[in-house]
Amino acid sequence: MINQILIKKYIDDQKLNWAPTTLCSELARLNALIPHLDGNPITLWNHVNAAMKPYTRVTTWTRVVKLQEWLLLNGLVSGDNTYEAFRQKNQRLFKNAYIPKFPEISFQEAKRRIETLGDGDVRQFCQFLLCHGARASEYATYKEGSVT
Repeated sequence: MINQILIKKYIDDQKLNWAPTTLCSELARLNALIPHLDGNPITLWNHVNAAMKPYTRVTTWTRVVKLQEWLLLNGLVSGDNTYEAFRQKNQRLFKNAYIPKFPEISFQEAKRRIETLGDGDVRQFCQFLLCHGARASEYATYKEGSVT
């Protein structure tokens, strides 16, 4: 069973690899997961699935897998990396974390909306973005004459 002492040893071992702020945040995040780190991946999955968004679920799971790998490598726990085995067996549960966001409007619709703007800097800026390859987030946040 993973406890605060084991987590502290893991964090101490990372001092040469991570920034001080990362060390503090990782310690806090892992300590918060202790009640769900009983060696049964289902317990952790139920917690992260109920409380976290897809990207956060994946990063949290990766954090726990790395912790367990380190514990096994250093002989502080025995057995297998049950969290990694669960992730490998249930890859479909983790696949929606990095869904790319596409614009909700087509190129033609964006062009039509820009044409409705009066002459000015905002219209020129929008035309520039559209003609020179704006990011999807810039298209998606375009609202009635303003780009946020």
